[in-house]
Parts: sequence; structure tokens; C-alpha cells
Amino acid sequence: AEIDSGQVSLVTATGNGNSTGMVISAYLENRTNVSKRVSINLTSPLYLVNSGKGQNMVAVQVYRSGGGYSKLGKDMFITLGSRARESVEFLAFCVDFEKDNPTSYDRFTIGSAPYGINSVMANIKTYIIANPDEDIGSAGQAALWMAQGISIAKIRERFPVSYEEERLARQFLR
Repeated sequence: AEIDSGQVSLVTATGNGNSTGMVISAYLENRTNVSKRVSINLTSPLYLVNSGKGQNMVAVQVYRSGGGYSKLGKDMFITLGSRARESVEFLAFCVDFEKDNPTSYDRFTIGSAPYGINSVMANIKTYIIANPDEDIGSAGQAALWMAQGISIAKIRERFPVSYEEERLARQFLR
């Protein structure tokens, strides 16, 4: 929401060689004269278009570099100082099964998600909010690829997914 309003901008974003989890390092810039609290749970998943050869990504959460955040009651957030540029990491999932994982040489910009993944990402985001201590990385990644027609058998050739994670992935597809 802050990015959509223009009050916060994504300055740079790069990969780290992995496909799932805290895999995007970035800088966010607060363009206002007041500090901003930004929920770690993004209002809507952020689709990141790769300008390099690696996969595009979709982010569902944002943290301070190193995974830090603040908590006040039930609110979990990071604070961006006024007119400040802050180092952050996004919890994200790869979108393009056939491409390599994004590296530090890959640069991302914000774009529009391809048809069919928004509802799956919304289901993943809702689950993460309700179960903040549960690691659903493999299930979420599998669901995203399955939503694009990749079979679970093919996914397992490249990416570890247990049968329990597969069951959760299928719940995300509903």
C-alpha cells in the first residue's frame, strides 16, 4: 500500500541464489518527512520482475536486513525513518519453474503478476499471517508452481516437497 501510494519506493532488489524464503535483498526508501511503520505482511503480494536470466519472484513479507522487525501487540512491522533508505529482505517465492534461481546479479522491478497466481499467493499470505511460526516455504513454493500447471512429480525432481507439504500446497490451490 505504501509503495502503491508513492510514499515508499523500492530502490533496488536482488536475489541471493535461493528459490524460497528470505531470498530477496532490497532497499526501500521512505519519500516522506515522517517515519513509516510498514507491516511485515504485505497488503497484497509484490510481484518482482527479473531483468536478468533468473526467475521472477513474488514476495509476501518484508523484514529488516537479517530478519528483524518490531512488535507492538499483534502488529508486526518495520520502521522506515523519514527520507531514509533502509536495507530489507523479502520473504519470497520463485515463479518461473524452468529458470534458474535469481542471484545477486539479477535486478528486480515491481510488475503485474501473471494470471492464476494471485489467488494462490493470497491464500499463502493468509496462512502465514494465521500461522506466523510455521515454515511453509516448500508448500508455498510447490503450490505456486502447481498453480501454473507443473506436476508435483516434476517439482520433486528439483525441489524437496514432503507429502505433508504437498497436502498443504493443495490447500493453497483452493
